[in-house]
Amino acid sequence: MKSQERSHFIYWMLIGGIIAFVAIVRIRLLSVPFERDEGEFAYIGQLLLQGIPPYQDAFTMKLPGTSMLYAFFMLLFGETVKAVHVGLLIVNIISIILLFLLTKKWLSPGAGIIASASFALSTLTIQLFGFAAHATHFVALFSLGGLLTLLLSLEQRKTRLFFLSGILFSGAFLMKQPGVCFFILGLTYLVYSWRTGILHRRDLVRFALFLLAGFIVPLIALLFIILWGGTFQKFWFWTVQYSFQYGTYVSVGTMANNLFYMLGILWHALPVISLLTGIGFLLVVSRRFPHPQTVMILLLGGFSFLAMVPGGYFRNHYFILVLPFCSILFGSVYDYAQQALARFAGWNYLPAIFFAAVLFEYGYENRSYYFTESPLMISHRSYEENFFTESPVIGKFLADHTSSNDRIAILGSEPQVYFYAHRRAASGHIYMYGMMEEQPYARTMQEDFIADIERVRPKYIVFYGIYFSWIIRKNSDPYVFTWKDQYTQQHYHLVGLADLIDPLHVQYVWGPEASQYRLQSQNAIFIFENNDHQR
Repeated sequence: MKSQERSHFIYWMLIGGIIAFVAIVRIRLLSVPFERDEGEFAYIGQLLLQGIPPYQDAFTMKLPGTSMLYAFFMLLFGETVKAVHVGLLIVNIISIILLFLLTKKWLSPGAGIIASASFALSTLTIQLFGFAAHATHFVALFSLGGLLTLLLSLEQRKTRLFFLSGILFSGAFLMKQPGVCFFILGLTYLVYSWRTGILHRRDLVRFALFLLAGFIVPLIALLFIILWGGTFQKFWFWTVQYSFQYGTYVSVGTMANNLFYMLGILWHALPVISLLTGIGFLLVVSRRFPHPQTVMILLLGGFSFLAMVPGGYFRNHYFILVLPFCSILFGSVYDYAQQALARFAGWNYLPAIFFAAVLFEYGYENRSYYFTESPLMISHRSYEENFFTESPVIGKFLADHTSSNDRIAILGSEPQVYFYAHRRAASGHIYMYGMMEEQPYARTMQEDFIADIERVRPKYIVFYGIYFSWIIRKNSDPYVFTWKDQYTQQHYHLVGLADLIDPLHVQYVWGPEASQYRLQSQNAIFIFENNDHQR
């Protein structure tokens, strides 16, 4: 075997080892219960599999791309939590390979291995809820695919590849609206290529049009689906009008606090990796690498950060969007060290040994999370007082006590319960957060939700007496709570409750005993049955 072929084989063996590690860990974490974002995507995915168009029976400000991907995974593997997490495993593996190919093209195969290993560990990080199938994982997949295809397009000057790149960038946008930043990244790099003489003006226009056409085609297909389903008005309200209110709700000061709080968490979780990533950033901006690579890496970083900014919430899983960029910076330090030591005989292996030790040390510190900690404990530890582990129990009760035609209502932001119960919601309002926000649509949302409940008269109403299921503000409108007390007292009776004493101690009470039970905590879930359905 020739030296080049041997090196090529070794690189792919190492990538295979990284993938094997990720697969072992993620397979063990397949049964971690859904949190509410996953529950939203899974429930809407269930509706899609039943032929119900987006925005008809479940309202969300997100585009339906991630829900469609959930539906695809559930079609292949079944309507279970494990099926979706198998899909996440597949997405993560493809993203690792794409990042390796991208870093290999910009820097070197060795840097690609280091970047891929860093990316694999970072996307698993418990502080970023890496075990959960958040939309940001899927944005990373499509943005990496679009970016790599764009680079191949520029090399081969094939218009069909520009079209394909546009489709992939569109996929990132459909997964989560901020994914549009990566399409803008693609257009920006085309302009840069023209400005530096890589492209002629005529080629710039032609290639940009094909990139734009590829981006638009999936959006036209989505618009057709929405128009065919007759849900355009709801789609427009939730993804444009309300989404604008949500995106401008947080003040600049709060945005900054959110960002620095999360950076502190990441520094604590990944101190050495974060430090080396910072050094990589300094190396890149000081142009220690060829100019085109430097520009492209910095563009990726800038637009990845912009994709996190909308709304200013900077939640844990949002940072998955910048992990490809950070991993490339991490790999760039290895590349620079390798080049600096190349002239010293026998020293060229030191960077590989050092970076392997850094990554191994991080993995060793998290060994209990990777290999021994139970999925339920991981959920408890990650989400604290959100109590997602109780959702399967509540969902099973509802499934066992209803028929497929019965409707249920969750008074709380817990769409995962609809998924577990395999029952349709009495109202399209599957989140209560908007009703509690100080925004002009809050009262209308409450009134619409109440009208739906009174019209449908669901067999069961589940009330989540948990702060994080509502996030009540100082000036939140309490109308829905006043209505809930009166309506359930007149038309429903209590048949079950979960007293959430602490994350590891939940007391379930069913039947007539529920109404006599004295709560031991301030957090509880109450299940009411319609008097018309009393057994």
